[in-house]
Amino acid sequence: MKILIYCYPTIGQRVGGLQNQIANTLSALVKQHIDAKLFDAWNDKLDDCDILHVFSLTDFSSLNLIKLAKSKGKKVIISSVYNTTSSRLSEKIKIQVSKRYNWLCTLNHHNYEKMRIADAVIALSNKEKDHLLDVYPEAKDKIRIVGNGINQAFLQDNENHNNAFVEKYLTRDYVLCVGQIYPNKNQLTIIKSIRNTDVKLVIIGQVLDVDYYKLCRAAATENVLFIDPLPYDSPLLIDAYWGARVFALPSYHEVMPLTAIEAAATNNHLILTNNSHLGNTIDCFNPAFVSPDDLQGLRKLILDRIKRPVSYEPALKKAFSWDEVAEKLIAIYTDVLR
Repeated sequence: MKILIYCYPTIGQRVGGLQNQIANTLSALVKQHIDAKLFDAWNDKLDDCDILHVFSLTDFSSLNLIKLAKSKGKKVIISSVYNTTSSRLSEKIKIQVSKRYNWLCTLNHHNYEKMRIADAVIALSNKEKDHLLDVYPEAKDKIRIVGNGINQAFLQDNENHNNAFVEKYLTRDYVLCVGQIYPNKNQLTIIKSIRNTDVKLVIIGQVLDVDYYKLCRAAATENVLFIDPLPYDSPLLIDAYWGARVFALPSYHEVMPLTAIEAAATNNHLILTNNSHLGNTIDCFNPAFVSPDDLQGLRKLILDRIKRPVSYEPALKKAFSWDEVAEKLIAIYTDVLR
């Protein structure tokens, strides 16, 4: 079984959740002795693979490749990673229009065509599956659910970490936000929510929007610490999670943020956006959900959670290993080839 993994051409130009998802999926598959690799348009031939696995439904670049793979008798699997701010009704109307006038709603037409001809579609949660089925009923019998995993290092007990972050920055029991710094991640609202409190906030991430970063800096008080992005498997990053008490990510939209699962695995209270496809995926960690614009609601949740320690059972965390993800994907690969 040979798998070619494809994503949009700019995927390698920055670091984020999808990049980590693909890299760790590939690594876990190879660990399970699956012949899988990232698709190289110059050197890889579709004739040599059994399955084309495409990540990200809403991408212009993949439709022609998918059609070519199907014309060669290859199986196509799409991990939708469906991140949209449109209402379901709006999407359904656009899909119906695109079926009749595909030149008018090009992206929607592309999405519809991909869902129609794929052999299987992978959603990250029940909520994402329900959304896809509502908008693309043609995929009724194709959608499977495989959630995200996290690095094994996050699943180890706290005793295995040396508190390097705490020792370096002389802080602990803070609110943590890990993510690229730009308006969608909504760091500015977190900063404003802790004004006039003694709550400490640590923000770690790559600056994508310089103007937004300047606004965050201007709004921050001395209890806010900005840290440059740390490598995904960095011991310092893992220690930063362990040193926190609350993880906050009130984004304007998310799919299934890896950072939320990492935070749960390192015994943090979760305060997350209500605009995501997480669904009941992490209910076992008792997350709190908040509207991105509800500053007072976010403040209230932070002040409540920051006072209470939390410790989740190790068994709850093991379900989020990349090995588990790989096993589920291999079962899907085997099924579509059968």
